[in-house]
Amino acid sequence: MDNDNESIYEVETRVFFESKEEAYSVVPFLKKCLTTEIKWETTMYGLDIFYLGSLLRVSDSIIGKIKRIYLGYKEVDIGKIYNVRKEIDEEITEGIANSRILEILCGKKEGINPALIKAALEEFGHKKFMSFSGTNLVGNNSELDIALKLMSCPTLRYPLILEIEKTASCIEEAIQKEVELSKLITSLSLETRVLIKEPPTLLFDTLYED
Repeated sequence: MDNDNESIYEVETRVFFESKEEAYSVVPFLKKCLTTEIKWETTMYGLDIFYLGSLLRVSDSIIGKIKRIYLGYKEVDIGKIYNVRKEIDEEITEGIANSRILEILCGKKEGINPALIKAALEEFGHKKFMSFSGTNLVGNNSELDIALKLMSCPTLRYPLILEIEKTASCIEEAIQKEVELSKLITSLSLETRVLIKEPPTLLFDTLYED
């Protein structure tokens, strides 16, 4: 199948908790918003890309008995307060005819499917260098215009991480959303819990810098 997914700006931050009970107590609206459980495994590719500040990943997501596979690419973080990245996610579960991500990486249009993705990325010089897995509880709060993800991953040093995200279609809107997110964090008194480092960086620190 073809893929016409356009890139967007992801504006996000994350805060840590020791348990779900603590998270639900500190963020009162959280429990009713988190309606879907996703089991996931993410593999990071391209250590050179990672060192330059971008992220390249392949993710397996399982909801119930349905498994979907995604190829994802995030450009360098341009956030001033939190994390702001231009992001492309492509579902490749059934294969796609033209991958925008592979076009960015290799300069030509390529089709891809799950059976070929590892070999294709390595052919372009982007080898697997780390992976992790866990469980997410996800949902939205439409009133606050945020997407929420409560991530449990035993590999990371923080037992439970809540990701709070807004999206934007252009850089000007992304800057505005970043300010909105900052005001929300302050209103919830979460400033001392904020994690600037994203999960892949936290994982890298755990695996290679401890």
